[in-house]
Amino acid sequence: MRLSLLSLPSSLLLYLTTSVSASSPPSQPSPRAPGDDDLICPTTSSLECYPRVFNPTAEFQVVQPDQSIPPGLHIRLNLETGQKEARLNIPLGDTSDGEPDTQAIIVVPNETASDGVNNGDANNSNELPLPRDQAGNPPPPYSPHGRIPQPQDPTSMTTFHTSISTILSSASSSTSPDALISALDDLEDIAHDMYYGVEIAKNRTLASTLLDLMTFRPATFTEQEGEGGEEAARISALAALVLGNAVQNNPVALGELETHDLNVTGRVMERLKETLGTDTVKGGDSVAPPAPAALKLQERLVYVLGRLIQNDQNRALFIETDGLDALLRLFDPANLGKDGRDALRTKLAGFMTDNFLTNHLDVDPDADGWGTAGWQQHALGGAEMGAAREDLNDWCRAYRTVFESEGFSQLEPGGLEAFVVAGITSPLCSPPMESREI
Repeated sequence: MRLSLLSLPSSLLLYLTTSVSASSPPSQPSPRAPGDDDLICPTTSSLECYPRVFNPTAEFQVVQPDQSIPPGLHIRLNLETGQKEARLNIPLGDTSDGEPDTQAIIVVPNETASDGVNNGDANNSNELPLPRDQAGNPPPPYSPHGRIPQPQDPTSMTTFHTSISTILSSASSSTSPDALISALDDLEDIAHDMYYGVEIAKNRTLASTLLDLMTFRPATFTEQEGEGGEEAARISALAALVLGNAVQNNPVALGELETHDLNVTGRVMERLKETLGTDTVKGGDSVAPPAPAALKLQERLVYVLGRLIQNDQNRALFIETDGLDALLRLFDPANLGKDGRDALRTKLAGFMTDNFLTNHLDVDPDADGWGTAGWQQHALGGAEMGAAREDLNDWCRAYRTVFESEGFSQLEPGGLEAFVVAGITSPLCSPPMESREI
């Protein structure tokens, strides 16, 4: 028997109609605009549609969700909005808003085929610009020290240029001693900054002038003892301090200074030997205390030498020019506590202990093969150590003289006392050096 819908009870017909309607899935909005595969429409509103492929310009634009990004663009994450942005790959720093582009993260390189031809349409005249590494713009040369930023303080920059101008004019009689001292004071204060240290060392004229001020009396000062001599010694000390501060912990500045071929280490050594005169000799009698300015000059010359010999060539020159012997004459252990030089002795002991007796020394005096191999493990190397052996023997004996003197117990802990103890207990001084065979 064939059943007709007309013969069914009305209640059953209503149930079937409702069941069919409920089982049909609801209609969903299309993610694309009708008939247009080049757009993405997240909602049913055509006003919210956007291109499926991102269209770059010279300006940064927000990259929408699911958009395809052409290769070779400059892409960044906007740290303020958290959105990804992209633009044409134009040189960094040329942003339209005039601000440096510090938010760049990555540049997506062009994908190329194995034969080096771009995978895109060869006839496409609207090719995107090449990334910088493919456009003939090489990166800056590598430096292990990185980029040294310029200080942002305009006051220090003004002080820097004003001081240099005064110092460079010191060769003429127009610069007074007080003005020169003030300029050197200002410059040594900011020379600690790596940027200013490099700028001082790069300026050959300035470096040469500082050496002249350090090693010679300016023509504007008298050669006689007294006020003129005190001023000259003070200026020489300040000039040495500027050079020392400029290269302290600043290998870039030290390297720049060495490019000028000014024989900086040699001239510092000459000036130091000039200050010795005949007042201090090994094992000599007590001498009168030096003038404060002359003593300060000696301290500053030792300071700048300590900075310069961080360079291997400078250290070798220091040894060849009898630098160890000259410093020992200044140390003069027999007159400890008698001649007003104990502050200088502390600097000298620090210089020797840090640079020659313990620095980079990793040897065992009791191990087999100490001899020549042991010497060669020192920072000086075998040849330099051989040349310095006699002078280092003398320094070890000088340390023992201080250690055994009555004045040693009066020394402040952490100063001369610490350097002397570190020196005499180093493998080069204990056991006695003269008992070793090389």
